[in-house]
Amino acid sequence: MKKMVVLLLVLGLLLSAVPTFADDEKIVVSRWAGDHADDMKFVAENYNAANVVIDDIGYENLRQKQIQSFSTTGDYDVIYFQEIWAEDYIRNGWLAPLDEYIEKSGLDISTFSPSFVEVNQADGKTYGLPAMTHTYIMVYDGAQLEKDGMSIPQTPEEMVALAKFYKEKGSGISIPAGQGQAAADVFSTILFGAGGDYFDADGNLALTSEPVLYASKIWDDLCKYSVDGATTWLNEEAADAVRTGIAPFGITISDTNFLDLNPDRSRIVDTVVYSPIPPRNDLVGLAGVWSFGVAANSENKEAAFDFINWMIAPEQDKAMALLNSQTSALASTAADPEVASKFPFMAAASESMLKAKYNPLNPGASELMPALQAALSEIATSDNNPVDVLTKLQSDLESIVTSK
Repeated sequence: MKKMVVLLLVLGLLLSAVPTFADDEKIVVSRWAGDHADDMKFVAENYNAANVVIDDIGYENLRQKQIQSFSTTGDYDVIYFQEIWAEDYIRNGWLAPLDEYIEKSGLDISTFSPSFVEVNQADGKTYGLPAMTHTYIMVYDGAQLEKDGMSIPQTPEEMVALAKFYKEKGSGISIPAGQGQAAADVFSTILFGAGGDYFDADGNLALTSEPVLYASKIWDDLCKYSVDGATTWLNEEAADAVRTGIAPFGITISDTNFLDLNPDRSRIVDTVVYSPIPPRNDLVGLAGVWSFGVAANSENKEAAFDFINWMIAPEQDKAMALLNSQTSALASTAADPEVASKFPFMAAASESMLKAKYNPLNPGASELMPALQAALSEIATSDNNPVDVLTKLQSDLESIVTSK
């Protein structure tokens, strides 16, 4: 019933924004399959400027299929791609620059966070427009914190202190501390919020810089005061522990937070509270972003752009958010009263990404993340000094890893 109500609301939004064009062109969109793809198909049914075909396939095969289209088949006009693929797609000339179409359409890309736009730019040209994002945020059982006389932490040290408080009461903080990308993402968030980066201004690996070592100490303490078992958890387990009452608070990826509001899955529906992960300095979160681009070998570039421009417009963007809790690249969607009421975590996610950064995206840094994941797992599961662990990692990688 709730899904039907949402569909009716969304349909009303879309009907008010339907363009009046002739259905005289066909454009093919490449994207990953799943509920989000089904919702995009539903929204796209209301686009009348062209016949839109959405070719949705499993994520594990998506990049390979897109590269095949770029190189040989030319099957696709619109490309839905992840930020970790952007540099490669642009460098190989697989995406068309969009600046001419942006100017012609009057699209104001300043409505997006600069980091969402910059990740799709090279040599002064824009090759993609952001649509869906995600980041890491704090989730709390507000009633439990109030009962215990505790407040939402404003610094990493206060976050550690809260974790220690609850660890001594038998639980602790829930974090995805198992060896994998989630642990590296949380560490990056702490690092960026401390004003740090993995590389210095000259592009050299900087794992022994003060901000990196500071972040490693916070990571070590969070793992020490985490819920039993958290050092083997990934994103799903960490999020589930808070919503089921195993932990009173935790660090979660925003993709999972919609389940906090599902009474069949969550014990904190009426008491959940969200906030950004508290920074040491400025709030600079870690972002992941999916963007729309136009294939360089498309024969329908302008029509492809027109569909993208329609899809990322506020009406369609809000529709996608209401349908599937998609965290929008548009801050105005997260702030929309209807969206904010239905998905209150979006405000914290959007705030976290106003000055967002990314994990290293360039080919020269490709060996860093797997090695960092192993090092963070070592810190999480042993008594080894995090400074010693990162000093050794710096020594092992500095001759082969560069940001260039």
